[in-house]
Amino acid sequence: MKITTGMLDRKITLQSRSTTRLAGGSLQESWTDDATVWAHLAKLDGEESMDGPEVRHLADAVFVIRSRAVAAGDTRVKYRGEIYEVQGAVELQLDERFSRYRFIKLTCNHIES
Repeated sequence: MKITTGMLDRKITLQSRSTTRLAGGSLQESWTDDATVWAHLAKLDGEESMDGPEVRHLADAVFVIRSRAVAAGDTRVKYRGEIYEVQGAVELQLDERFSRYRFIKLTCNHIES
């Protein structure tokens, strides 16, 4: 499926992980809102795959956003009050005029409400 900017019809918030060392020396993890961006919601339901005798959970949601730096594992998506952990980020649709990708597909798993 070819993605166009007109298909980016949902607002999501990208969050990044930050770690702070507390006075006692322990580490505290927190999440900071980085950006609110327009996205295309390609899929929002559980998907499973048979991998031999095992069933693997693939994704709860797939969001497509304009190209930007996203680190899987250190980025979360907040959408409609739900939190999704980014499991993978794949670049889509190479724009040959500028030698860069136009969109990123974020494969996510739901982690909290």
